[in-house]
This record gives sequence, C-alpha cells and structure tokens, in this order.
Amino acid sequence: MRVEAEQADHEVAAAEQGLRAYAEAEGHALVGIRHEVVDGSLAELAGLVREIAQEGGGPVVVPSRAHFGRGEALRASVSAWVEAVTGSEPHEVEP
Repeated sequence: MRVEAEQADHEVAAAEQGLRAYAEAEGHALVGIRHEVVDGSLAELAGLVREIAQEGGGPVVVPSRAHFGRGEALRASVSAWVEAVTGSEPHEVEP
C-alpha cells in the first residue's frame, strides 16, 4: 500500500486493518503488507508480485487501485501487469 509522508500513524494502521479484514472475509491468507513510501516508486509492489509469482500465483489485495499511481492509464497498466504476473486480478478493499 502506498503511504504518503503526511499520513498519520493511525491512518496507516486503519488501512492495514482494512486489508486484514478484507482478506479474512474473502478467505485469503494475508502473508504480509508492504509499504511503498517513495513517491512514484513501485519497488515494493514489484517485489511482492515477484514473490507471489514464485509461489505459484495468488491474489494481491490493495486498499484501492489509486495506490498504483496517480493517473488512470498508469493504474490500468499496473493492474494488468499484476494480473499477468500473479494470475489474479488485484482485489480492492475500497474500489
């Protein structure tokens, strides 16, 4: 999930709890939560996607696709890449 510098710790904790609750409700095993803290970077997401692919695929849960980037074209591209590599369309907690 993307964490902005100005976000308060309680906001980050609430977003993490939302991810955990969604994963549990949908029957997914939440392996971990990664924070993308560098604006414009997708390094943490790329690492997560590689790990999931190495384990044979599976779902990626994000607070929303807005965490993939600022523009709709970038969000669509990153979403398609995640699906192609993991074999699963990204799941959004808040579409």
